[in-house]
Amino acid sequence: MAPLSVDALRRDVDLQGELSVLLDALDLHVGEAQRPLIERLRNMPSEERDSLVVALLDGQPGPEEDRGVMPLLAAALQVAWVRLVEVLPDVPKRPPAEARSICPCCGSAPVASVIQNAPEYRGARYLQCGLCATQWYLERARCSVCDQTGKLEYLSLEDEEGNPWLPVQAETCGDCHSYLKIMPREIDARLEAVADDLASLALDLSLGEDGTFQRSGYNPLLIVGD
Repeated sequence: MAPLSVDALRRDVDLQGELSVLLDALDLHVGEAQRPLIERLRNMPSEERDSLVVALLDGQPGPEEDRGVMPLLAAALQVAWVRLVEVLPDVPKRPPAEARSICPCCGSAPVASVIQNAPEYRGARYLQCGLCATQWYLERARCSVCDQTGKLEYLSLEDEEGNPWLPVQAETCGDCHSYLKIMPREIDARLEAVADDLASLALDLSLGEDGTFQRSGYNPLLIVGD
């Protein structure tokens, strides 16, 4: 079991401190249009906030009237779990084959694959957790969901001349019909898994319209509702 399992700790992690610091920092920079969101979170009853936390950790959109505040709460969740990971006494071992699709620290799903460009890791693929930002190794050309290798394709958005519009691709699996974004830092060293997952939503929309593949990546900052 992951030492910081979301399932085990989701009701025990006190977010109030992290959330207060985050809101205080934002208070200096937001405009009047966003200020009601900050005040709503400051004054939200703990029971209501806790229910939104559960929805975020389960990848659910939550009530429509609360979706404006949920990315702020998600950011506080990310900070809280990163802090927990930073004080782990031991680095978790590489997960076994049956658990390689979940984070070895907190048990969450990855937001994307990152192809490293640092000299000592050049070309290696690491999955990155959408919650605590832990990265763990997974062989390339292997589905991060079902572990199969035979029906993988790499899809991207292209311009009218056939050139990639974004350096982000979708690794699709014909066995389980899932996809996870893959971000090659050898092409763009500035790629960041969580931020560029949001920046490449056009790719998700294109795949959603096709309907063949379902997104497996988990990004708590991505709030999608009907």
